[in-house]
Amino acid sequence: MRFVATHGYVGVSACWVACASLTFQNGEFDLSVGGIGFGIFGKAAGLNAFTPQNSEPWTLGGCAAFDIGGCAQVAKQGRHIDWGGGVVVGEGWFGGLMVNVASFDLNGSVSILGRKL
Repeated sequence: MRFVATHGYVGVSACWVACASLTFQNGEFDLSVGGIGFGIFGKAAGLNAFTPQNSEPWTLGGCAAFDIGGCAQVAKQGRHIDWGGGVVVGEGWFGGLMVNVASFDLNGSVSILGRKL
C-alpha cells in the first residue's frame, strides 16, 4: 500500500500541438509543458517507479487513446532511468519531452524549473 501512496499518480492533460499536464504524486503537484500531440486526454492514473522529489525536472514519454488508452514515460532519477505508465481516458495522442515548469507540495514548498524557491 505504501508503494501505491508514494508512486501512484493522478492527473489531467491536454494537447493542441503543444501539451500541458498537471499531475499529483507523493504529495506534490507538478505542472509540465512540452511534447507534441493532438487531443484532450482528460484524466489519467498510473504508477511511476520514480518520485517527483527525486527525479530530474523532465520526463520523456507518450500516450495514445481512443476513449481509453495508455501512457508510458521515463525519467532520470539519480544515476539511472526509471519508468512509469498508466491509463488515460480521452481521445488523441502525445509524444516527446515534457519539462516540469512548476511544482508545489502540500507543505508549501514551491519549485520553478526544478529549483526550490
